[in-house]
Amino acid sequence: MVPNFFASEYSCFPEENFLRWFLKWAIESNKSIKPNLYAVAKSFLALVCSRNNFQMDLKIDTVADVTYVLNSEYSLWFILNDNIALAINGGDLYEHALDEIQKNLSKISGDYNISSSRVCKFSYDCRDGIDDIRSLADQGFPLIDRRDLLRLFSSPVGVRAEVESDTYSDFKKYLLQLESEAQGFLRMPPAEWKWAQWVGYCHDLYLRFGNGRRGRFVDFIARTSHEFFDMGHQVVDGGILFLRIDDKHQLSFMLQIEKFEERRKWLAYWQDKVFAISKQLGLEIVRPRCVGAEKDVVLATLAQSYMALQDNGLVDVQATSDKISSVLVLLAI
Repeated sequence: MVPNFFASEYSCFPEENFLRWFLKWAIESNKSIKPNLYAVAKSFLALVCSRNNFQMDLKIDTVADVTYVLNSEYSLWFILNDNIALAINGGDLYEHALDEIQKNLSKISGDYNISSSRVCKFSYDCRDGIDDIRSLADQGFPLIDRRDLLRLFSSPVGVRAEVESDTYSDFKKYLLQLESEAQGFLRMPPAEWKWAQWVGYCHDLYLRFGNGRRGRFVDFIARTSHEFFDMGHQVVDGGILFLRIDDKHQLSFMLQIEKFEERRKWLAYWQDKVFAISKQLGLEIVRPRCVGAEKDVVLATLAQSYMALQDNGLVDVQATSDKISSVLVLLAI
């Protein structure tokens, strides 16, 4: 049996290692060596181009990895044909990462004489580790994720490439394993979900409702943390009204306060309004035990779990989606 490098506990950053290896197969001289692997690597670059509305020379003669030269911690950087740069974000675009990217964009322009119009940017995420998919596109880093790769690898040329490389075949098996774990939310009762199933479920919600944001709340006093997924953001007087579901399967009405000094005023105003409208809609909600100490405050929580379950204890995705949709109506106030 051929050992699967990407499933090894000793494999550090296998997704980035694969990408570094994979991109070089798009070089034109490799066409005669492993034609199918070359073709699927070129198809990957075509996917990146289409996601960016970017005109890239399809004939690639050289691929230079300049990540370490630029001393980049948060992104991968490649120079193609001496006149195109790939800027690949490997995580969330927090302020410090954006600062580093901007610094390296200046270096690319000065050291390699590549204009900003010749820099193709995207985010690369195989493990659903990115919290806010919306912000990626807003910052000019559209997402290429595990599902994009699996669609490409399952295409006719992608399947043919498996016989040409164990490394490629192993990585596809690794992605299939990750996808199977994520899709486990359809096969396991919610009480048994681990992180992989939770993020798979959140991705399904993102596809259904859009504009979702996943994150983690850490309670340093209680030394606990829980995952959450926000949706239905609606700009209102005093802040932003939205729904939050958490990995305890609760649904809460939230308000992100615009001005912290007006917290008490807007909390009372919107809490009263949410309770009044909920009563009209027949929703049973309760006041929170703790509203939170940050700008995100809890206005109310559904009294029962918002999740609909099938007779076998598994989540009924459509019925749950319908329930969330009915609650989202309230945010239009």
